[in-house]
Amino acid sequence: MKGGRGGGSSNSTIRLTGYNSKELKAISDGVLDRLDRNRRVRNSRLTGGDRFSRNNTDETVIMLDREAMTQHRLSMAEIMGHIRRLLGVENPWHMILDGEDQRLMLTFDDAEEIEYDQILGRTFTTSNGQKVQLGRLISIESRPEISSINRHDQRYSQLVNWEYIGTDRMRRQFINDIIEGIELPYGYTVEDMSGQQITEEEEEELKNTLWLTLAFIFMALAAMFESLFLPGLVLLAIPMALVGVGGMFWATGYEFDSSAKIGLVLMFGIVVNNAILLINRFRLQVRELLEKEDFGPDMVPFKRRLGGYDLWRLPVADRHRILKRAILDGLRIQMRSILLTSGTTIAGLLPLLYKREHSTGSDIWENLALSSIGGLASSTVLILSAIPAFYWMFTRWGWGLARLKRRFQKTGEKSSVALVPDPGSSS
Repeated sequence: MKGGRGGGSSNSTIRLTGYNSKELKAISDGVLDRLDRNRRVRNSRLTGGDRFSRNNTDETVIMLDREAMTQHRLSMAEIMGHIRRLLGVENPWHMILDGEDQRLMLTFDDAEEIEYDQILGRTFTTSNGQKVQLGRLISIESRPEISSINRHDQRYSQLVNWEYIGTDRMRRQFINDIIEGIELPYGYTVEDMSGQQITEEEEEELKNTLWLTLAFIFMALAAMFESLFLPGLVLLAIPMALVGVGGMFWATGYEFDSSAKIGLVLMFGIVVNNAILLINRFRLQVRELLEKEDFGPDMVPFKRRLGGYDLWRLPVADRHRILKRAILDGLRIQMRSILLTSGTTIAGLLPLLYKREHSTGSDIWENLALSSIGGLASSTVLILSAIPAFYWMFTRWGWGLARLKRRFQKTGEKSSVALVPDPGSSS
């Protein structure tokens, strides 16, 4: 007789695979026995090989005491028939009533309300008229049972789930100890599946989508800035954020799982936006400074362009002065908005790091918050300190390419003039 019960959350999972389902079940039961002996382990469960399968199925087993049954001269069929009528699961009987074949099922009045643990307190009246308490004849055990048998790579697969109470470093060490203590026959494997919420196919699709997204962002920024250097400068904010993410998980010892990857998605949009705002402010400051000074008809294109690329037309001293002034003013103006954006986001994520002393949940929210907070903190510092220097270098590289392009154009014009024949000369 199987029934569901409310299971607790799990933060630890291992997958066992093998060619024989019965032997695999025996190995899984051995792991469950080891888990039950540890006081830090709760809600140890056995599920199918699908990580999204339900883990709240129990198998309730009735154990018969043969010696007690012999003393009271009872058979197994007599006892089990009484228990079935108590639970309302008796098989229907075919009986002839008033000349008609009808199916009848005998149950007690409270069969729908009785619970398994209440059976032991009920009194059983034998065929000899003797009353015996069922608790003297039977015992009831409830043990986890998988709801389905799945295959993984042409082998049977089962998951053992449990909740470990302790730090993430202690939990991972305990998982390693459990895995090392499992004796596996040839062809059987065990692997740590903790924290994995997406399949390998979904993870591959996520990577492909990420590359397509980066390519789309690059093309959109290239069209907006009319440059190939500046989109690359904006995308540098992503590795700047990853520096903080790696440092945060290294310092705390937490595991970088699927919830931490969700935090990356939340963080990337903010850090890229901060870089765009800062670079766009530099370009606006260049335009404002050029509007205040008159550099002749060569600077007419600045009426429609934003940025420092066309500063290469100016004398060396002037273009360096204007670019430096634009970067300093833009950094001073935009720093407040960037700090406010990152600071308020970090402050909003801090409550997710709060963990009650006796809480038994998993670390989903903690990992998500750690990923976002670490990336935002490092990217904010690096964007404000490194992006201005990179913008200075990228702009000067653009000047060099512009001068090189102009030199080739002049060389091409001279070659064209040399090829044109003199009208006064004879052919």
